Amino acid sequence: MTFKEALPYHALTVICSSVSYALFLIIIEPSYRAIIAFFIILFIALIPYSVARVPLQVLLNKNPKKFNTLYLFIYCVVAILFLYISYKLQGN
Repeated sequence: MTFKEALPYHALTVICSSVSYALFLIIIEPSYRAIIAFFIILFIALIPYSVARVPLQVLLNKNPKKFNTLYLFIYCVVAILFLYISYKLQGN
């Protein structure tokens, strides 16, 4: 599978990750403006996820396997780093 063929799958993964991140933040801190915050967080999260996640997926999916614990660990570490950096950028 070439990069052009795989790009829609990577884009869908980034969108799903952004949606789940926005939902997670809304669940943690619910407010009456939750719907507006959901869309704002969704679009703000798309940019860093696109920058960090797509190259990581392309790199790790050169030799795809059904399940690999090392790949899962790498994804988790990158996600934790992203959450930590976004938390620090928010000033909390």
